[in-house]
Amino acid sequence: MSNREPARAPIGMLDSGLGGLTVLKTAVRLLPFEDFNYLADFKHSPFGGRSKTELLGLLDDAVEKLLAQGIKALVLASNTATSAAAEVLRARLPIPVLGLEPALKPAVLAVPEGVILVLATELTLREEKFNRLYESFRARGGIVLKSCPGLVELIDSGQAGTPAIDAYLRSLFADLEPSAVRAVVLGCTHYVFVREAIMRHFGPEVLCWDGNEGVVRQLTRVLEENNLLAGAGRGGEIRFFSSDPGKLQFLEKQYGLLF
Repeated sequence: MSNREPARAPIGMLDSGLGGLTVLKTAVRLLPFEDFNYLADFKHSPFGGRSKTELLGLLDDAVEKLLAQGIKALVLASNTATSAAAEVLRARLPIPVLGLEPALKPAVLAVPEGVILVLATELTLREEKFNRLYESFRARGGIVLKSCPGLVELIDSGQAGTPAIDAYLRSLFADLEPSAVRAVVLGCTHYVFVREAIMRHFGPEVLCWDGNEGVVRQLTRVLEENNLLAGAGRGGEIRFFSSDPGKLQFLEKQYGLLF
């Protein structure tokens, strides 16, 4: 095996559905010479309402499928999957494993007062990983945590950009005074699909963060450190996979609509 062959292997990305496509979009922009294998586990979507133990079991099959494809690194393109499985997979797998966490730190540093709204799945908000992060900033005050049951399902059914999303958000945010919110943290990759609708609710002055660019920059550093960066001069290839074969064309179409 030549020294270059491992660097030419694809990067695996895993999510329950469409959300990780927003990470993939960022990765293609920042790592244009890399190949990506994206697996959407629609069969077990959504991840967010499950227990950690249940989700760990469900992720095993998806991870094994990507490993069988010879991936050189695994990106858990899901905050929920990261919360439940990142530490376990890092200890078990022989390749780098990267994941996301809600971008609370940059929001706190940029917005010293006023409400910071963190939107995430139920599992993400109750897991130790996020709670360690939250406790480090709790003294600031004004950090509001809100789970979004049903939002992933709306997005995965292709309803981002429809009146159904606006109606959902009006109900979700009914207990918040829009003018008090200074920043929104999108703690689920799916929610990036409805960023504009969320910002319309709170107004143009509100700042918004997600973790997508951060995880891709970390991926770049890890590939460099392990001599796994693909060489320049070759175009990257994207291959899509789905645990529900009937949704494969839908997945590819939704990715195309991101550009």
